[in-house]
Amino acid sequence: MDTTTQPTIDPISYLKQAWLREKFAPELFPFQQNLIFNIRNLIAKQETIISAKNLDFEKKFEVNLLQMEVDRINYLLREYFRIRLFKIQKYIFYIMKEQNQLNLLSQDELQFARKYFESVYQHFKETVTDQLPNTQKAKSLFEPDMIIEPNLDRFVFCKITEQVGEFQFDENENSSFYLNKNDILMLRYRAIRTLLIENKVE
Repeated sequence: MDTTTQPTIDPISYLKQAWLREKFAPELFPFQQNLIFNIRNLIAKQETIISAKNLDFEKKFEVNLLQMEVDRINYLLREYFRIRLFKIQKYIFYIMKEQNQLNLLSQDELQFARKYFESVYQHFKETVTDQLPNTQKAKSLFEPDMIIEPNLDRFVFCKITEQVGEFQFDENENSSFYLNKNDILMLRYRAIRTLLIENKVE
């Protein structure tokens, strides 16, 4: 779980960035705990202002603008949670097998993952493994060929947001390129994974 201090400048932009990262990257990222805390505080403050101004008819237009902004923030927040839950469900066996994946979840997500895993595991056990011949019943649902993992070799579009300079995409090959700010590329996700973690691409 991410517990580092989030910058307080324009938290909505950081939320949008976190949502887009989760949406287009194949893997799960650390839950942005401090960012979500700041966003919820911002929503609460905005709603307090709206309630106060709602009594003044002359400020109706201002109230409508504030409400639209709150609705937009809530939409981004819901989408951020939704895409994370989708990944948790899709990669549940992989996540439950790897401690480093469990560390990426919030407490609520961890609780959900454990309950979801129990239900899915029991379902597959009763409908699949228990129906296999005795010689194959020892087959585990945690065997590599039974687990869906994020496809890090999937092709993605990305935009360079900081000047990078010469960058080697593949450690095993002599494939380095000079990356300039605002360059737009399509390549394997694995190749730009480190740049994404360093917030140099989006």
